[in-house]
Amino acid sequence: MSPAPSASLPRLETRPRHAAEVPWFRSIRLKLVVAAVVVEALMLSLLLANSYRLVGSALESQTRARLESLAPLLNAALAGRVFQRDHTEIQAILDQLTGSELTDIRYLVIQDRNGKILAQAGHGRLTRLPAEDQSIAAALPDLTYDSRIPLTLATTPVGSAYFGLSLTNMLDLRSQVLRQSLIIAGLEILLSLLLLASGGYLITRHIATLLAATRQLAQGDYHPGLELHSRDEIGLLAKDFNIMADQVQSRMEALRESEQRFRSIFNAAGDAIFIHDLETGRLLDVNQRMLDLYGCSREQALHSSVGDFSANIPPYTPDQARVRMDQAVREGSLTFEWLARARNGPPFWVEVNLRSTRLGPEERIIAVVRDISERKKAEAEQRLAATSFETSEGIVITDAPGRILRVNQAFRRITGY
Repeated sequence: MSPAPSASLPRLETRPRHAAEVPWFRSIRLKLVVAAVVVEALMLSLLLANSYRLVGSALESQTRARLESLAPLLNAALAGRVFQRDHTEIQAILDQLTGSELTDIRYLVIQDRNGKILAQAGHGRLTRLPAEDQSIAAALPDLTYDSRIPLTLATTPVGSAYFGLSLTNMLDLRSQVLRQSLIIAGLEILLSLLLLASGGYLITRHIATLLAATRQLAQGDYHPGLELHSRDEIGLLAKDFNIMADQVQSRMEALRESEQRFRSIFNAAGDAIFIHDLETGRLLDVNQRMLDLYGCSREQALHSSVGDFSANIPPYTPDQARVRMDQAVREGSLTFEWLARARNGPPFWVEVNLRSTRLGPEERIIAVVRDISERKKAEAEQRLAATSFETSEGIVITDAPGRILRVNQAFRRITGY
């Protein structure tokens, strides 16, 4: 009977695997550079956005300050003349304030306290006074900040002055600042990209060598011999890799020697040994004695079932063999006699010892099979001799000197002894 399932012994074989090169767009170097550039671009974007906000806030504050500084000057220059209704002098002042090339005042309109326009100057004649702007954002469409201040004389209102401050120069300044900031940011990103690419190369330049060495190791070559003359972490990694490769090689050689010793003992055993898978009953390994006893090759044995090595005469059938295997699993071990059959040969008696055990990570059943044909034959002869000895005739057995060794029942009955 073939033994129960057990995992075959591990083979120390290595199969070379095709190792595709890593595409450049998946390389660590590119990932490092892209990640750093994205982070830097995000930080620069936040910095530019904050700069834009600060420039806008400064522009707003500066415009307010100009209005506050301009209000008392206009009041001092125009309030008395408005009170006197000196149109000529008022117009002369307005022309002087708006006529200079350096002035930011685009227009000036003077009204008396009844709302009547006394004089105006600036770009074009206004038919309708614009609404006052409350913020820089409201003044952006025409780039003119429209405002109004009251004209008072000794706290007495005498009229009002409408004027518009040009924002062109200030907005040009803001645009110039932002443009220069963008140029600086672009140059910084470009410089960072170059530095990161160089740094990424310095960091990852030995990774390809390490990758090739690991592939050699995976394919069974334990002498990659990494030679990286570097004192950084990569150099230490290469040194540790070489130590690991040497240790792996030593352990693999020891494992091969152990397997060879085990295989020698396994094949030198005087009994046939089967190793079966516990779950499926599939035959996984056999020793040389099994091949000799059952008259088959190892390949034929591993492609056979329990029924191929049994007499297949009840109760020596594959179903009963499975029952015995399950019993061995429950009890730990089981010994019984079995009527086996060699491949293309007559049946013969064997004694089977089944034992469940763990080989590596898997549960297996090991069957040790001993040929007991000669013992069975001797037992049959003894039974036949015993049957012939017990007849109705008296029989006595003596040794050479004549000493009686044994007598049968008929002799005792006849002689009375």
